[in-house]
Amino acid sequence: TPGEYQSVGVLSTPYQGLGIDGARAYTTLNGNTVASNVVTEATGAVISSAIRQGFLVETAATNLCLQSEDLTTTWTTITATVTANTTVAPDGLTTADTVTSNGVGGLLKSGAIAAGASTTYMVSCFAKKSNVDFLRLEFSDFTANAGQIWFNLNTGAVGTASSVGGATVGTPTITALANGMYRCACAVTTHGAAVNYFVAIKPCTANLGDSANTNAVIAWGVNVTSGAALSSYIPTTT
Repeated sequence: TPGEYQSVGVLSTPYQGLGIDGARAYTTLNGNTVASNVVTEATGAVISSAIRQGFLVETAATNLCLQSEDLTTTWTTITATVTANTTVAPDGLTTADTVTSNGVGGLLKSGAIAAGASTTYMVSCFAKKSNVDFLRLEFSDFTANAGQIWFNLNTGAVGTASSVGGATVGTPTITALANGMYRCACAVTTHGAAVNYFVAIKPCTANLGDSANTNAVIAWGVNVTSGAALSSYIPTTT
């Protein structure tokens, strides 16, 4: 479009206003017109802040957790059930699932993730309160080593972060989204052996508590990436 050419190779301030070369942010539409090969410059309408987009720069990452949205597939229930597509997810689609415990210790367990020895992984999940306040998010080898973090889905506060065995946990975060949904995240460093780890989702009635019969939370978008940085959500299937 006439008037919107972006220079490249300008490796100095102001980098066209975005701090990067070859790109520029606009707050108005291009109002230029062309008649008889003559360009008339003009300022277009203001771009609504509701649709204006920023530029995201982050480290490349791969989500190691398969079936990140459909928790009825490669996931395993332990004294629990999963009801698919009960709630609107952060992407606007009704694809978030309800995880309900059928008794003490009930949880939902992901497929195996081949974890390196003494390696840090960032584990996150979008979650919403159903009939209990707390989600326990766990990254564990399901033998003796785990990082366990409780999140309050009622108040939006981080609960207790617990290191079990040789695994250690970092500083958890919880971020409020629309419609009562939160993104719960924490870095977990594995113990000194390369074995399979798993993500576990458990509804709990209290901080440091366990699950009981009929306890339920809503979950969607599980993300496991190598390193301590929280990436944008990366959906996975098979």
